[in-house]
Amino acid sequence: MKRIITAIFLLSASVIFSFVSNYLIINKINDISVSISELIQLSENKSSKELKQKAEIISEEWKKSEWIFHSFVTSEYITEAERSIETLSYLSGIEDEFKAKCIEAYDNIHTIKETEIISLENIF
Repeated sequence: MKRIITAIFLLSASVIFSFVSNYLIINKINDISVSISELIQLSENKSSKELKQKAEIISEEWKKSEWIFHSFVTSEYITEAERSIETLSYLSGIEDEFKAKCIEAYDNIHTIKETEIISLENIF
């Protein structure tokens, strides 16, 4: 009987842990993807100084959330997204490359969201 109770406890703890980690990841990804989409819209009519400031804010937001991603997400996806986000502030003066890198960062963030979210497609 003790083994069954222990097994039920461990199962419920792991399920709760999975859903809490999923909730944290999705919230952070949504925040960062909204910021990046705003940056893409701003890139069409703002100066490079304003774009660089916004890109640095996004980079700081990423760094604050980085521990969550490294704890729960496959590292190859994190590395790609991190590389894209970190280079945004350096490319703020070059309009075409900046916008392309913003779109790449946005796509990388959404790849994390699609692959790491708890859903039937990802479970099966």
